Amino acid sequence: MQPSAHDPSDAADHSPEGILRSALEQIRLGLDLERVLDALSPENRRKLSELVREDHEALELLEESANRPQASSSSGPAAGGRFEMREMLGRGGWAEVFRVYDHELQREVARKQPKPEFLGDPVYLQEVEQRFRREASITSQLAHPAIVPIHDIGRDPHFYYTMQLIDGYTLRDYITAFHRARAQNPRRAPRFSVKQDRRSWTIGDLLDLLIRVGEGVAYA
Repeated sequence: MQPSAHDPSDAADHSPEGILRSALEQIRLGLDLERVLDALSPENRRKLSELVREDHEALELLEESANRPQASSSSGPAAGGRFEMREMLGRGGWAEVFRVYDHELQREVARKQPKPEFLGDPVYLQEVEQRFRREASITSQLAHPAIVPIHDIGRDPHFYYTMQLIDGYTLRDYITAFHRARAQNPRRAPRFSVKQDRRSWTIGDLLDLLIRVGEGVAYA
């Protein structure tokens, strides 16, 4: 049984950091981020919002915890089939992306599929699958260094498609690292690194990255 969300109003620590710890713990128990936030009182939601807005590391922790794969996810690739689920890479409004091992192609790929909450509504699921097909068809016709190529589409039993797996960090990771370095030393142009990446980045490097992303969007 999935635990219910609760507001930490009876906890000893009412600080923003205490509220963040409580929210993270509930997410790690299997609750969606939206349910955790909905359970907060307006005052505690305000405290958490202020902390996240001022502390980029707090936002990073919250997002990483919310995106952590749940072992009980009913929409994950089935064990023993073509795909072996390794980890969840991210979730959006209507889909989630997994790192999977493709036993037929004998390599790791990224697999995009509907979120589990949409699988019980046949009408909405049909709409989602039509969106999947349209997105996969359009993307497969694009060839650009900033656009991830499509490998395959299929059903097992719901529609999915697989893409080239790109290891690395997100644009959000680089922007967050820049703002954190800037906050620590606001009087000079900061050099910064992203998580385990040992390269030293500058604002010029970040702008180059933004330009490359923009070129991909413009091409599409």
